[in-house]
Amino acid sequence: MNFDLAAKRFYGSNGCNYINGDFVNEGSSLRISNVISTMMACQDSQYEALINKALERTRTFSVTKKGHEYYLDLRNEHNIVEMVMRKHNMDYLNGAWTVKEITGTYNNNEDVELVIDIPEHTIHGNTGCNIVNGSLIIDPEKSNSIQFNNLATTKMRCPDEQAKTETAFLVALERVETAQRGKSGTVIMRDKDGENVLVLKKIDNRQQGN
Repeated sequence: MNFDLAAKRFYGSNGCNYINGDFVNEGSSLRISNVISTMMACQDSQYEALINKALERTRTFSVTKKGHEYYLDLRNEHNIVEMVMRKHNMDYLNGAWTVKEITGTYNNNEDVELVIDIPEHTIHGNTGCNIVNGSLIIDPEKSNSIQFNNLATTKMRCPDEQAKTETAFLVALERVETAQRGKSGTVIMRDKDGENVLVLKKIDNRQQGN
C-alpha cells in the first residue's frame, strides 16, 4: 500500500486485486473510506477479504522503527491491531560509494565506484575502466532487499587487470539480493545464499564535489 498524504488517497493490492480509496487522519486517528477494487477472480485470494475488512475497521494507527525498517500498526475502535505493514527504509544507500571488496577480495582500484539513487530506482558508476548504468529493485516482501538489473556499460578496451576487476564487479552486482549497514560507514551486499559479494564505503560529500 502507498499513502499519498497530499491527496489523502491510498493505492495498493490486497493480494488479488488492486485497491484504492480515501483516508483522513489527525494525530493518531485514521479513517479509511470509499475503497474500490478491481474484480479479478484469483485462486489464491485468502487475504483479500481480511485486508478489506481490516481497512474498514481501522480507527487509529501507530508507527514503530526496528533497525532501518518502519512498522505501521492499524488498530480498530477497541485498540486491537487489525493489520501490520512494514516499510523499507533503504534511503541510507543514496549517494556515491567506493567499492572496497568484491566477492571477498580487496579492491585496490579506487576508480571503481557506484552511485545509488533509491527514489529514481537507478544506479550508475565506474567499473574501473568503463561507465556502468542500470536499475534497481526493492522487493517489499523481503527484508533488506535490493537487486540490480538492466546493467549496461560503455565498451572501452581495458588493460587485463582492469578488465578482470570489471568482470568481477559486474557479476557481483547481478548477484546482489540484500544490503545491510556495516561498520565505519560501510554497506555489505550479499547474494541469495548470504555470501558477501560487495563491500561499499560511502564517499564523503566533500570528496564528491572535487
